[in-house]
Amino acid sequence: MAASTNTGFSSTDAPPAAARDLQHGAYSIRDAATYLGIGETKLKEEIREKRLEARKFGTRTLILREALDAWRLRLPVRAA
Repeated sequence: MAASTNTGFSSTDAPPAAARDLQHGAYSIRDAATYLGIGETKLKEEIREKRLEARKFGTRTLILREALDAWRLRLPVRAA
């Protein structure tokens, strides 16, 4: 029997998106949109308008967690 790593998922299953992101620090378009709670179309618009920094790795678009957090902190504060 294999040793348990207590990760919450079996060794044959892919880790959940949140676990992958914490390990690598970079998000796909889909995972970044989920992380921010916005749609992929709006996320791509933010990248296109250069309000959110993205990087390319071959054909993949990656967004660093730091860039996502910085973008989120630049959003205007809504008065109560």
